[in-house]
Amino acid sequence: MMKVVVPWVAIGIGVDQVMNVMNQKLDNEKKMMIAVNNVTSLFDVKILQPLLHEDFISYAKTIPISEKIIDPNDLQRKHAIRKLAASCGVPEISAYNKKCFRCDKITKLVEKNGSEKSC
Repeated sequence: MMKVVVPWVAIGIGVDQVMNVMNQKLDNEKKMMIAVNNVTSLFDVKILQPLLHEDFISYAKTIPISEKIIDPNDLQRKHAIRKLAASCGVPEISAYNKKCFRCDKITKLVEKNGSEKSC
């Protein structure tokens, strides 16, 4: 099993390693969306993730790492996307806030169990 290194740690190892980590995270997110959609489809709901569209991913990979992660302590990340969203009129709360605690908790439950359980 491949060890996953978090991006802010990987910065100290080099851009190639950061790109490997990002690719691993993308693969995980795509698998997660399949699992989430398997559950939500039971209720005739389809979740769309435009940031996981292949065209968006291809474009995002052309943005330098320095525009995405500022330093090893950068917990916000995705700075280029956030700036673009804000410049297009996306409300600041949407453009700059991290994922909510509950969303993180649900994501971890789906990863662990393959479906959402009671929080």
